[in-house]
Amino acid sequence: MGEEYPLCEACKGFDYSPFGQSSDSSPHLGTAADILERIGDCVFCRFLYTNFLSGSPPFFGQESPYPDAVKVFVRRECMGWIPSSEDSKDTHTAVHMVSVSATKSSVASANLVPCLIPIPSVRGYWSSPSIYLEYGARSFSSRLIESKVSIQLPQKWLSLCREVHGDSCENPSWIRPDEHPIDMRLIDVQKMCVVKAQPECRYICLSYVWGTSSLQPKTQAMQKTIYDLELPFGLERIDLPRTISDAIRFTQDMGELYLWVDCLCIVQDDEREKKLQINQMDLVYARSLLTIAVVAGEDCNAGIPHLYREIRKPQQDFVQLSSDRGLMTSEHDGWYKKDERWATRGWTYQELHLSRRVLMVFKEMLHWRCKCNYWNERECLEPSQSVSKACINKLPMSLGISFVRSRFDTDSLNIHTAHFNEDREFKCDGDALDAFRGILKRMEQVSGTRFHWALPRRYFHGSLLWGNRPRKGRRANRPRKGLCVLVSRNGDIYTTQLPSWSWIGWYTQLNGAVYDAEGAQKSIDESASYNTDWAAEWFCINTAGKLSKLEQSPWHERQRYRMLEKIHRPVWVGNSQETDSMVTTAAGNDTGRITAWTSYARCRIRARSFDDRTRRKGGEPRDGFEYDVLSSGEQIIGRLYSVDLVSPAEEYDKVRIAEERDNGRLRDLIVISRQKGWSPYAHVKDHVRAMPIPVLNLMMIQVAPDGSEVASRLGVFQVPEKFWINCSPEWRRMTLQ
Repeated sequence: MGEEYPLCEACKGFDYSPFGQSSDSSPHLGTAADILERIGDCVFCRFLYTNFLSGSPPFFGQESPYPDAVKVFVRRECMGWIPSSEDSKDTHTAVHMVSVSATKSSVASANLVPCLIPIPSVRGYWSSPSIYLEYGARSFSSRLIESKVSIQLPQKWLSLCREVHGDSCENPSWIRPDEHPIDMRLIDVQKMCVVKAQPECRYICLSYVWGTSSLQPKTQAMQKTIYDLELPFGLERIDLPRTISDAIRFTQDMGELYLWVDCLCIVQDDEREKKLQINQMDLVYARSLLTIAVVAGEDCNAGIPHLYREIRKPQQDFVQLSSDRGLMTSEHDGWYKKDERWATRGWTYQELHLSRRVLMVFKEMLHWRCKCNYWNERECLEPSQSVSKACINKLPMSLGISFVRSRFDTDSLNIHTAHFNEDREFKCDGDALDAFRGILKRMEQVSGTRFHWALPRRYFHGSLLWGNRPRKGRRANRPRKGLCVLVSRNGDIYTTQLPSWSWIGWYTQLNGAVYDAEGAQKSIDESASYNTDWAAEWFCINTAGKLSKLEQSPWHERQRYRMLEKIHRPVWVGNSQETDSMVTTAAGNDTGRITAWTSYARCRIRARSFDDRTRRKGGEPRDGFEYDVLSSGEQIIGRLYSVDLVSPAEEYDKVRIAEERDNGRLRDLIVISRQKGWSPYAHVKDHVRAMPIPVLNLMMIQVAPDGSEVASRLGVFQVPEKFWINCSPEWRRMTLQ
């Protein structure tokens, strides 16, 4: 750093280079008052004070009127990777940004991204490519954006992706070459009408939010209006929402002929056609040339900002630290907010992940995502034509899974389910399975794993043990109450409730694996010493009351029959042979119910007082309310927490108060599986933690009030096997709905 760009002693000790190693340390630059004193002698202190510590209110919102209360820290964080050289396609160099944070702040941090001097512009990317490549991805830099986006930017991104990424994005492994949607309608943007799609034609998809627009159903394809919409220029005779009209213009500007929009390309009041199209939604989005996702906007009348609507006022401040380098403010982590309407709409999750390429329109700027890369307006991330891999950014986890890894292997199922269930809402709760069906179908294609109500059939008993906790910002877990629309074997439409035993039937934040890849592998490996050695055998129930067996691994089958032998059978395991007479191979319609013979007992669940609650390290009480599980002899056999439970009839707070008032309530429990392992209840009397012991995975259920053996899931937990025996369990056939 020369004298032309002076730095104080505190700022000189920090490495501002975009390359090198990340650092876990966060150097302390002093308090706001210290920085204020140095603004005359240090360009970086002046920049921090002007942009983050002054103003009303300041960026770092002081909770105290005294500037000494705010301490400022800086840290280098990896934001992505770029190719090490033009000739090296597999060797990458990490790129770092500078993260600025402060104590007592209402904003966690601000990000400063490296920039070259003079600063390149986004216009130079397409207007002066030879000059731009001087600053290109190999050097890395922030860049200046304009008040309005030129259509040439998405055109360039699409062209670059197709030319440089090739089959990686054009023909991803998770879709077969012969897979294409059938009987699909598209919008012809030249004739302005709805047409039948030609086989393997190119088209663009729109992902957006309908909202509460009063135009519904005037601008939707209905059985009475579809013929008028198929006439040439039929779309010009109706009032199209601004987002859809902008998407039509965007398709025209991109030089494409066809556009797919759900409300116009699916006849909304034809249940059979609607179900057909929903069932192939994975192919509709996967086969689109590009999906434009309008993240900004509360409803379908918001339009597409920056391209055709309101003009933005970009605020890009920078500090020059040397003759050729500086730092620029960036919204690298702030542009995606989970409270965006699009980000909470249930259907948009698979629309994002099933698309090969997505142009995401945020309030601040445009972003591009494909399998190989992530690009945006503010940063030079695009490669030259000779480089096959460009800078690959670390996305916020709120967007889901990284672009680079396989998005549809079974290892990714837990990530998909967690993000899908965390913040997504539906107008009709019964749509949840359909809105996730495309993800499941792609996983079936990649891994060969079949699913039953969003749980993998392989290692099914392990999948039933998914955990849950209250959703962030919400008072309680609650069931999805809407009816799920299904297609019968003869093509008729029928409905059923979403099952309580699957995570898809709940609004809940998942806390535990839906698919245990390691456990599934161990179920094949006979040498595994710590493994599930018994599990209930589950059957689907069809509308005729007949049963069909859910798949299990071959080793698990051998182990189950071994456990049923007299010499190995636990005392609580009975005989379930009479189930065999009800098993059928005949096809039937699914009811969403499953049944199994298993061990059943009633135990008392007693709430503990607040003062007795287990505390975490540091003395903080554990979240939620704590319960003792008591046998009929009032012996503590286990312990669970309110965050492990869901209630189908009452809100979380009401359940907690009722349990505390009643000081114990009888609950129904069933055994899902047995395994060798460490009991989670080291505090239980007589428990010796030094050796692995048989542990039972239990499900707490709520039996139907009519006295039948039909029950709903409430939660899962573990107890040592020897304590379960003291509960005087019975051998019963139980049905979960």
